[in-house]
Amino acid sequence: MALTILTLNVNCLRDNAKRAGVLRWLQALPSVPDVVWLQETHCTSLPEGQTSFLSAGFECSVSPGTARSAGCIVLFRPPLSLEASWTDSDGRFLRLDFSFRAIRFRVASIYAPYRNPERHLFLAHVTHNLDPGTPTILAGDFNTVFNRSLDRCGSVVVDTFRESSAALARLFKEICYEDIW
Repeated sequence: MALTILTLNVNCLRDNAKRAGVLRWLQALPSVPDVVWLQETHCTSLPEGQTSFLSAGFECSVSPGTARSAGCIVLFRPPLSLEASWTDSDGRFLRLDFSFRAIRFRVASIYAPYRNPERHLFLAHVTHNLDPGTPTILAGDFNTVFNRSLDRCGSVVVDTFRESSAALARLFKEICYEDIW
C-alpha cells in the first residue's frame, strides 16, 4: 500500500480566500494526496472544517482550536475508511485509525506549543496517546527539530529549542518512531 501524504502549517484558514487557495493548490498537485495534515488552522468545529473540504473530495476530521490559535485538521480520501478518532481539548493533537483493504493503521497530527514548559509537557503527553504496537504515521508542526542546523532558523535558535530537541528525541525513542527527514 502506498500513501501520498502531505503536512502543512497553514497559519489560519479562517479566511475564505485562503481556504480556497489551499484547495486549489492541493488539487493542482501532480498527485492529490491521500492524507493531508494541516496545523494551526484556527478551525473551531468539525462542521467548519467539513464545509471547507468535503466539496473537494476529502473527508475531514478536526481537533478544534480557537479562532486565534491551534487547531488541527486531517483530510483523507476514499478508499481510506475511518475506524476511530481521538482529539485533545486544545486543538493540538488528532489521532485517526484507518483501514484500507484489511490493513489497519493510524495517523496522528500534532501542533506543539511554541514555548516551554508547555511544549515539553505536550510532547510527554503525546507519548501516552500513541501505541508503538500500532503502525502509525506521526506528522505535524513539532515547533522543534532534532538537528538545529537543519532548521530554517539555523543554529542561532534560543537555547530552549535545544532542550526541546532532547524532548522530541525521547518521544520518538519511547514510541519506537523513525524520523524520515
